[in-house]
Amino acid sequence: MVLPAISQRGLFALLYPNFFILCFIFSLVCVGVRFLLPRTWDTALGALTQSRWQLSIVSVLGLLYLYIGCLILRFPGYVDPVEPMVVAASFFSVHSKPVYDMVISYGPLCFLPYGLAMKLFGATVAVLKGVVGLANAVFILVLFVIFKKLFRWPSSLLATILVLSTCLMKQNYLFQARGDLFIYVAVALSLLAAISEGGALGCVLMIAAVTLGCGVKVTAFMYFVYPLSLFWQRHGSRLLLLVAAGSILLSFLPFALHTLNLHDYLHWLTVMSHQPKSIREFLGNVVITGLLLFPCLLAYWQLHRRHHSLARQFLRENWIPFSFMTGSILAMDVLASKIGAGRHHLVPYFVFTGYIVAQLIHKSRSGMPSSSSPGLLHVYLCGCLALLLLLTEVSELQDVRTLTRQEAAQSVALENDVNRVLASYSGHRVELGNGIGEFDLEREYSPMFSAPQLIFAGGSYTFDPSAQADIEMVNEPMRESDLRHVASCESDVWLIPRGQVPFHSVSIYSGMYPDRYSGRLLFPATFERMFLDTYSLTSSSHYFDIYTCKRPR
Repeated sequence: MVLPAISQRGLFALLYPNFFILCFIFSLVCVGVRFLLPRTWDTALGALTQSRWQLSIVSVLGLLYLYIGCLILRFPGYVDPVEPMVVAASFFSVHSKPVYDMVISYGPLCFLPYGLAMKLFGATVAVLKGVVGLANAVFILVLFVIFKKLFRWPSSLLATILVLSTCLMKQNYLFQARGDLFIYVAVALSLLAAISEGGALGCVLMIAAVTLGCGVKVTAFMYFVYPLSLFWQRHGSRLLLLVAAGSILLSFLPFALHTLNLHDYLHWLTVMSHQPKSIREFLGNVVITGLLLFPCLLAYWQLHRRHHSLARQFLRENWIPFSFMTGSILAMDVLASKIGAGRHHLVPYFVFTGYIVAQLIHKSRSGMPSSSSPGLLHVYLCGCLALLLLLTEVSELQDVRTLTRQEAAQSVALENDVNRVLASYSGHRVELGNGIGEFDLEREYSPMFSAPQLIFAGGSYTFDPSAQADIEMVNEPMRESDLRHVASCESDVWLIPRGQVPFHSVSIYSGMYPDRYSGRLLFPATFERMFLDTYSLTSSSHYFDIYTCKRPR
């Protein structure tokens, strides 16, 4: 499929030769116009500070964002290998099946919003994407309210759409049925809570934000270090302790559901904590850290150059929160250096970068006459950022359009094929199994994305390929319950991608890290033999080989 390939680009448009060529051309244009046509330079800068030009930028980036979002949300299937696992856990969380019987280390609030929506409105892809669309609307609204506290509405819209664009620079998790979107919402909500005037309102919002974020991923606590330090500065230690107590209490509340077992959740957290780290991932995180901190330093330098007293005042008021934020980013660099983690874990910090830069611009405007214009270096660096954002979004738009053309029909055909199999084996429990695990995701829609459809029809989901790759990497042995599940024919029928050897699956990390995991299989050979001793190939559909239990039931 196309979209996973975007994760190799996105923010790393920085590494495109085209990006450097464009920046070089842009620098020549800036220098030439600045010194050869000074009046034109001043006129252009004056125009860029006007609302109509800001709204033009908002319109271009905003329409790209909406168009990409609509294409993905209208797509009749899933666009990332993690989505089926999250959807399966979401369905189980509200349908009396223990979630952590699966190999999964996400928190309960990664699943419950999707699960409750499916419980209320039906288990369909459209309902899941409705939740994603609603969460996007909340994210946008909260960002706009934050920036509206500093600017008039045209500049607030511009700041909002720039933050949204940076969130699209590393994969498009904003539009996927995963937990990352809820973390983005929680981060924005925590910042709004930190800058709220009312202590009671801020306390409630902060408790909700921290509970939601940490309820999706435990490591999300690092994102709240900066807003919590702001909250402490504004509202004091007593309310901060109340936030801590309320967040801890509410974080344990979901485990009151019989489908969410705290002990099993902690077990998988412990297992996944042993994943090895990669220097390649760490260095990539350091690059993103530079992109996070550099705009703040540039904006502060501009303020200091123009108005020393305002710069010193800002530093006195904000050095503690900024130090905490920098420390949490560096800590996240290490946490996200685990194999399989990656740079998208740093994306939520762009919300804080946007706010800090907005604060500094607001300070700079308040301390300078309205006729003042930004300097050459400032314009050049901002222009490079604009080129990066535009290059990223246009690239992603091209890929998403390719996805829509190539794979929408395949997604529908796969759904119809599964429906025919379910009709043929009515009354049987049908489950999806792994094949070799290698698909050309640039050209075909993976049959593994049909797992939620089988689950909605009453099937199980025992072996998710992404989760299985994680536990194989840490040498976690197969669970006895999984072995019994296959040996006792708990699922009458297994669907294996057509033409593939059942459970002869290559780890996804084999391609990502060939020097460390080349040719690593997810399942031991003894498990493959046990499956073939228990099930036999009886027929095939368009997409699957159908294996049924050899023993009469």
